[in-house]
Amino acid sequence: MPTRNIYVADADLPLFEQAQTLAGASLSAVIAQALRRFVALESAEREGFEEVIVAVSGKMGMEKKQFLGRLLAKCRVPGNRPERIHAYQVYLTPKGNYAVHWKDVPAFWYRPDAMPHMPRWDFDRDDSYEQASWEDYTHQWTDYTYHLDIYDSLEALQERLPEEVARRVEQALAGGPPDVEVLDI
Repeated sequence: MPTRNIYVADADLPLFEQAQTLAGASLSAVIAQALRRFVALESAEREGFEEVIVAVSGKMGMEKKQFLGRLLAKCRVPGNRPERIHAYQVYLTPKGNYAVHWKDVPAFWYRPDAMPHMPRWDFDRDDSYEQASWEDYTHQWTDYTYHLDIYDSLEALQERLPEEVARRVEQALAGGPPDVEVLDI
């Protein structure tokens, strides 16, 4: 292979030396690796993909996951219990997979009188605020679980996700308009 010369400004020499030291490889290998990453990111961005970082519930608490994706749909649907909802974000990845980030979260609009384990506040009475403590309510706000599921096909995604979410993904892939009612007002 022919030799290629790269001219480096004097101000950038320490950066090149540090890169070579950290890599423990030849400088040309370091440059090639950096260029591969640069080309992959730039190509993905030109196709509408961006770096996505999501939180996922793990064994040791919250973990962060990062990937390239293009948001196809966002949707909230009722959860497994009436006081819960599932909030979905579905991404298409550059490799053609579907990354589904979803949260199982409290439905804050759920009626407090239908939740017997929660104390009630009666806002017409001045002393009712004293009956309920902050701790009684914080578990509602912190009782979240975060998930990241990967599907290799639209069919696999449709089998596992609620119909409303799958419909929005199909609509986005078909290039159709989002669920927006155009008003002539």
